[in-house]
Amino acid sequence: MDMGTKEQGAQARADNGKDVCAGCFIERQSRGVFCRPDSLCLYGDTPLGLYRFFCRNPGLGNHCIGSDWSTTIRRAAARHVSPHYLPLLLCDRDHTVRRQAAVRAPRHLILALREDTDTRVRIAVARRLTGPDLILMIDDPEVSVRRLVAERIVAAMLPLMLN
Repeated sequence: MDMGTKEQGAQARADNGKDVCAGCFIERQSRGVFCRPDSLCLYGDTPLGLYRFFCRNPGLGNHCIGSDWSTTIRRAAARHVSPHYLPLLLCDRDHTVRRQAAVRAPRHLILALREDTDTRVRIAVARRLTGPDLILMIDDPEVSVRRLVAERIVAAMLPLMLN
């Protein structure tokens, strides 16, 4: 499928007097897509507009998670992508996208994110894991992650965290 880019959307908006949706890939989608230029638009520049767009068109999130899309669009799409695509998001270069995937992906897929470079991603993982999977996060370098682990592990395991 040919996907539009942010540059095409910006060019479409810049052409005064022309249809602002001329370069958008959504026109080639099936009917039933809800969009409006600048207020409910994939190429809108505001995160709120993108959030509203994907709330009304959740199925389009699957088409907007590739690396050729802007970070803002990938962040908004990550909330609405189907579970089949979540493993792709676990490796995204943006920590917000990885965190959203960690919140939604099955537990067995997020184990590798225990070692993520971003603290917020590791916190999202610690909130989802239980038992032995969570105990492996006891030695996390960030105090906020260790605090969350201490709150969630079984009381008998707390002596492991004394040091």
